[in-house]
Amino acid sequence: MPLAAPAASSTARLTAERIRYEGGIIIAEGASGVRLDTADTHIQAESIRLDTIKRTVSAAGAVTVERSVLSNRNDVVKQGFGQRRRRPQLVNETLRGQNLQLDFGTGRGSLDNVVLQLADFTISTGSLLINGKRYVARNVIIRPGGLSPDELKIYGTPPLSIRVDSVTIDAANKGKRESATVKGGGLYFKNTKILPIPSYILRSTGLGGRRSSESFSLTPRIAFNSTDKILLTTSLQFPLSQNPSGAFLRADLGLSQRIGVRGGLSLEAPNKLGTFSLRARHADIVTTQLTNRIELDREPEVAFNSSTLPLTGLPGGRRLGLVFGAGYGRFNERTIGSNAAAVRSARSLAEAVLTTRAVEKDGPYLDLFARYANYEQGQRYRNSGFEVGYYGNISSRVRGLFSYRATTVSGTTPFRFDRVEIARELRTTFDVQLSPRYLVPIDLRYDLGLRRLRDERFGLLRSYKTFAYGLTYQTARRELKLEFRQGF
Repeated sequence: MPLAAPAASSTARLTAERIRYEGGIIIAEGASGVRLDTADTHIQAESIRLDTIKRTVSAAGAVTVERSVLSNRNDVVKQGFGQRRRRPQLVNETLRGQNLQLDFGTGRGSLDNVVLQLADFTISTGSLLINGKRYVARNVIIRPGGLSPDELKIYGTPPLSIRVDSVTIDAANKGKRESATVKGGGLYFKNTKILPIPSYILRSTGLGGRRSSESFSLTPRIAFNSTDKILLTTSLQFPLSQNPSGAFLRADLGLSQRIGVRGGLSLEAPNKLGTFSLRARHADIVTTQLTNRIELDREPEVAFNSSTLPLTGLPGGRRLGLVFGAGYGRFNERTIGSNAAAVRSARSLAEAVLTTRAVEKDGPYLDLFARYANYEQGQRYRNSGFEVGYYGNISSRVRGLFSYRATTVSGTTPFRFDRVEIARELRTTFDVQLSPRYLVPIDLRYDLGLRRLRDERFGLLRSYKTFAYGLTYQTARRELKLEFRQGF
């Protein structure tokens, strides 16, 4: 929550019952409190001392700081390179505490007994140091969902929390996601510790109708299916620099009752252009196919996934953008329960998506996509096509993504995990809000070629607005899963 400084080019307004001047110092007091408003920041306190020469502010007693920012609540997550195209919206980030000290020139300051309400996290700490766009705190409790006191009355307090020795928070700025780097703590469900956390990077993921699910996340996932019987997965991220947005090492840990250890390591290096990845995994969990009987080794794989490159404006405030990716790796694929020999090959890959969603807005959209894969045996596999659909609210209680996707395929691939399973598909991925506290997620995939449903997923989630958890069942994979939306 970087605070805007009062300046000659901006308007600052001080409201109080009593205001007096001592040289370049303005002192404001009043029984009903004092308010300082700048361009996008509002400070409420029992008294405020504003030094116009040094450009510092001291707010005494109970202090509330609010800032309006673009954030990514209630997004809809879409398939394609693992990219999440998000719909920013204006939200208030709120910081509550006591005795604020702030230097507008350097952006440095401090606040005691703090509750920091971001768009996707709520952080509680005894003392918070402010350094421009970054916060540093010790002995911290982090909860998913930045819920206000009024929202807590409606939705309740999320039971999941992280309790850590120290945390560094990079606040959201210009629609980007906030992130937090935690060190020396644990993941708790209510008061029970369920996972130690030596170090981890938290990035907001949002709550909405999802089309692609992650197998590994910090919050442990447990699933019951015909392939693994019981499958438990979790993930740990270790930052490799002091910058929370810098490179990190991810350890994906999975334990299957039938298969044994699943997962591995990946090195992720994000930058302005996109993310470079180096991955090595054993018996990786493939979530992009209707079957869960694929067991895939990455031996290893290097990949690049770009950020969305904006191209030109479109009517209605939309924007045309380009997303592209490339990769090379060696893969070993086995089909669980089959006597067929394992398939092993190197593969090079290039893919691109031209989308009308470079800036997310509710309403209709169009994606054009192309993908080319080349294998060491000389085989080639190409697919291209389009997806047209609508995402947003259908009613006050239904929100999601509804689409038609057509794909043209040519060539052959030795791998099952690479194949297009449905060439012409109608798909609906949406949430039905039964009440503020309960959601029913539904995902239906209809194959127009075979004229039947190929997959259905449904469940019941306990919702905390920006965080939810519950049970879902997917028919194609015959999988009952404890699902978390956002979480950690």
